[in-house]
Amino acid sequence: MEDLRAGTTQDEKARVFAIIRELIAESERYGRGSSCVMLPRELERDLERSDFRWLSRGTYVRLSKWCNHDRPNATRRELFVEPRAREISTILFGTVIDRVNS
Repeated sequence: MEDLRAGTTQDEKARVFAIIRELIAESERYGRGSSCVMLPRELERDLERSDFRWLSRGTYVRLSKWCNHDRPNATRRELFVEPRAREISTILFGTVIDRVNS
């Protein structure tokens, strides 16, 4: 589990959930099994379970990859998701987290 920064405000929590809703709405265009559907659902689940105290390791790894895609020619989906993932990361951790592989 990855601990989140302490002191997330109600406004920040509301913003994170608003971004999650944006990601879910956009991800429905790609189908339920796609990775862009998994991240917002996992974020929502972890944040609700932990009351904004932690993310599971798998969710953290997925968020780190969406914050830092490694493709020279980003897809439209990556261009949509990356700034939103970075904003979530900044709210939850106080910074954009580095990419991790596991």
